[in-house]
Amino acid sequence: MRRTFPFTAKIILILLMLAFILSLTACTPVYHYNLQGAYPDISQTGITTIAVGTLDQRSFILDGEKKPDFVGLQRSQVGIPYDVLTASGNPFANDVSVSAELGLDKIGSNANFTSIPFTATPQEAKDAIFSLEQERSLFIVINKWKTDSYYSVYLSYDLQAFVYDKEGNLLAENRTFGSDKLGGDMFNILAYARNAATSALSQKLDQLIDTQVMLDALLR
Repeated sequence: MRRTFPFTAKIILILLMLAFILSLTACTPVYHYNLQGAYPDISQTGITTIAVGTLDQRSFILDGEKKPDFVGLQRSQVGIPYDVLTASGNPFANDVSVSAELGLDKIGSNANFTSIPFTATPQEAKDAIFSLEQERSLFIVINKWKTDSYYSVYLSYDLQAFVYDKEGNLLAENRTFGSDKLGGDMFNILAYARNAATSALSQKLDQLIDTQVMLDALLR
């Protein structure tokens, strides 16, 4: 004989299941990386005014799968992925601009950044940067950036940079892309991943900006 649940018991069971699901959601950890301390170690000094802007073109941002402050994934001990967001609460593109601005300021230039929404077209983004009316404009495009941390930290990236003069003429461009293993720590991977992500952003911006062609365009 098949046992059936009374209607009231079924309702209670459903409510308990919903409460359990909600409790799991409420306990979902949120991880943050402080990336605004990152900056490129530029090897050449120069005194000029530079406008900086960054456009986020990551596919999962454009299609709404992730929010603009998404940096990557931090996995639990059993491999469950959780989102890592910017500690600033700002879009990742803003943190990139702030980091580039800081690096340029440290070599004697006067850099200023403008915030660009990911919904902007490349031309709209450039127009926003040009509107700051600086001697040079640095336009950075994020095609890919995603960390993935378990017991090791991995980074996939694809960054482009373009330098323009005051009239909007393209003077130089550069690109850095790839997939890197950033090392790991079996005992404290979260702290290691935070430091590794900050260092990686510094290094990738350095690769992007600190070349002779780019510096000649930016600083002369």
